[in-house]
Amino acid sequence: MKLTLKTRNDLLVLPDIETPEDRSIERKRLRRNQVLNIIRVNGPISHSEVARRAGLNLRTVKGHIEELIDNGLVAEDEQKEKTMGRPAPLDRIRPDGFCFLGLSFLDDKVSFSIMGLDCRVILSNSMKLDGQASAAARVEASRDFLVESIRPEQEKLPPLAGVILCTPDHEFTNSNYFGLVFPKAGTWQAALFRMLTTEFQVPILMENQGRVDAIASLWFGAGKEHKSFAYIGVGSHPRVTYIEDTRLHYGYLGQAGDLTTLIDSEGTPFTDRISSEALVKRAQTDGLKVTTLEEIAALARNKKDSKALAIFEELATDLSILTAMSASLLSPEAVILGGSIGSCGDLVEASWKEKTHKLLPEKLSLRLDLECCRLAADNPELSPVAFGFHHLFNTQRLNLQDLL
Repeated sequence: MKLTLKTRNDLLVLPDIETPEDRSIERKRLRRNQVLNIIRVNGPISHSEVARRAGLNLRTVKGHIEELIDNGLVAEDEQKEKTMGRPAPLDRIRPDGFCFLGLSFLDDKVSFSIMGLDCRVILSNSMKLDGQASAAARVEASRDFLVESIRPEQEKLPPLAGVILCTPDHEFTNSNYFGLVFPKAGTWQAALFRMLTTEFQVPILMENQGRVDAIASLWFGAGKEHKSFAYIGVGSHPRVTYIEDTRLHYGYLGQAGDLTTLIDSEGTPFTDRISSEALVKRAQTDGLKVTTLEEIAALARNKKDSKALAIFEELATDLSILTAMSASLLSPEAVILGGSIGSCGDLVEASWKEKTHKLLPEKLSLRLDLECCRLAADNPELSPVAFGFHHLFNTQRLNLQDLL
């Protein structure tokens, strides 16, 4: 049985900006989203204050707000305080204006969250998958899980504006303009993408886990004191992502990166040393009866198990090498450590920082901040939704000069 969700397709748009008319439409949409975000963050707020914060004239802002009210995204209230003359209206968001569905699809687990315009979670759930099953079977199981989880609540949900999907793999083709990615034909991601498009009939944004976690950490407040930072996310794979001026970059040497394809002095890829799976295998080889990274951490914290502690000490060493490489190549103001390892930050943070600073040249070491972020680790199901909100609202990420 299919879902019968209310939808709206006017928010997450992949525009064609080849003509002056299209560029004008897109510029207006970006400004409207900017106004909506100011109201979301600061509301209830007056028209004049929105105009001041947006750097736009009052007439333009009033036009955007009228459109947002007509579209059911903003409501207008009268000021309660007594003022001279007619009280100015105050604008606030409508939580029922729209919602995003964020979906994290890993080899052995699928999880989702639905969040409204007020950034509060409306519904969330997760399910273990058979990691040995075929890709088609996992996609079908995920579909059934989503339908069964969402159907009882679908009448209560705000209109769905988009689905944000993150996966751990790189079987993508790059899109232009937005830097978004789409699955390569014939891959399991393509099958998953088709299923979501058919089931939900809304725009689908797709990204890999590392970049989603990096943006989510930014959205949750990590790195806010820095103009640029490199984000190292450790989960099923280690990822290094570069963010500057809140913009997500790709590649490396200033454009982002798969620095994890680098190898250590013994010729071992860091992917094979730092992933959560590799750490569990190392613990099992050492005789520890564990199946997850969290279980290794519990042994280290609660029982002070020497083997478990040694694993995190080795991890701190590997992370310091990867951090030093990232800092040398990207020259960020900070390096933020996150992903699933964020929940174990207390076991590696001090050693990781000390070893990293020893590896770096003194000038670089003195100006580089190191931070351990556990936000994405504590709320993995929220990361895709945070990516969606960032994409919708962070107009600074898009170069408006390209549209003028």
